[in-house]
Amino acid sequence: MTFDAVLESAARRHASDVHLRAGQAPLLRVQGTLERLPPDTSAAPSAADLDALVSRLLSPDQRERWTRTLE
Repeated sequence: MTFDAVLESAARRHASDVHLRAGQAPLLRVQGTLERLPPDTSAAPSAADLDALVSRLLSPDQRERWTRTLE
């Protein structure tokens, strides 16, 4: 599952948050409860997948801060 597909699923479920962690299926916060996307609909992202996502979404200054602080 691509990140765009995760976001589409989050929007359909009216999720307020998406939690991503390498090696685990994405979690969505729906009405205050964390729900793991089913394994058959979402592959767990690798560390490389998440690094690519960070690079895609953040500016160079934000990426530098992320690398330094992981926040």
